[in-house]
Amino acid sequence: MSERKSWDVQPRVRQAAVRRPSPAPTRGSARPQRPAARPPSGRLRERRKKARKTGLIVSAAVFVLLVAALTYVLWLPALRIQNVEASGPNADGAAEVARQSITGTYAYVIPRSSIFFFPKKAVREAVLAAYPEISALSISRTSLTSIKLSGTPRAGSFIWCGTTIDAPYPDGECFETDAEGFVFKPAQVSTSTVVLSTGSSTPATSGDLRIFSPLDRELAEGESPVGLRVTRAGDIPNALRFVKAVRGLGVPVSALGLRNDEADLWLSGPTRVTYVLGREEEAAQLAASVIPTLSLTDGTIQYLDLRFRGKAYVKRFGE
Repeated sequence: MSERKSWDVQPRVRQAAVRRPSPAPTRGSARPQRPAARPPSGRLRERRKKARKTGLIVSAAVFVLLVAALTYVLWLPALRIQNVEASGPNADGAAEVARQSITGTYAYVIPRSSIFFFPKKAVREAVLAAYPEISALSISRTSLTSIKLSGTPRAGSFIWCGTTIDAPYPDGECFETDAEGFVFKPAQVSTSTVVLSTGSSTPATSGDLRIFSPLDRELAEGESPVGLRVTRAGDIPNALRFVKAVRGLGVPVSALGLRNDEADLWLSGPTRVTYVLGREEEAAQLAASVIPTLSLTDGTIQYLDLRFRGKAYVKRFGE
């Protein structure tokens, strides 16, 4: 055996140790827990607490300053209502009621006369309550210091003169009423132009229709009916159409009396036409067929009864 030479010897290569990855935890096996975080020290807690307290104080101060600045701005005369203009019925009175409605403050802080926060709904309700002859009221801002009221007059449809034609309102006073039965102001006429059932008087000189009907509540002694409604207000529009149909036949109807479910049309004399409310169409057909054959204005007929279907009855004085 030959001697091994030094150049025949292969150097040994030291292999680096290879770290094998740790096996992944299997399901159900416990995961290695991380070390718990170290609680902050006492000084760190104090610094955090002090920072939070400072932040709250600064926020509160900023809020107070903002509120104070806003309040100051709202009290500036340049942003408060100085002028109130009004048009329509009772313009001066409506403007004065509006001025009174915007006096004072909200919670002693915000002025009610602020152009941004003035009580529009309260102003409208106060004006309509003070002046029932205004049916609608619009309110608009005309500048940063003024507002304008525009009132719509209530349209009168008939004149209310009392609960019954035999018991008119005291002193013969009458009041204007709209188509829905709302009494809104005194009228320029009286019951002196209305024929009473107990006899004759001066014929009606006005084309306005007088209504005799109970109100939605009983009046106290000396109380005005303004602001109240006549009963069966829902039947009044149909009753007015029947009155128009009878007037179209040449009959001078001057008053309408409502009682329970019946109505009486009083003519310019002691004669009346009676029918049942809600049957205006049938009563109009009967009236059209009967009235041309009768003389209802000479004072000989006490009443024409149209309450029965398809039949008309005539009652003459002395019968």
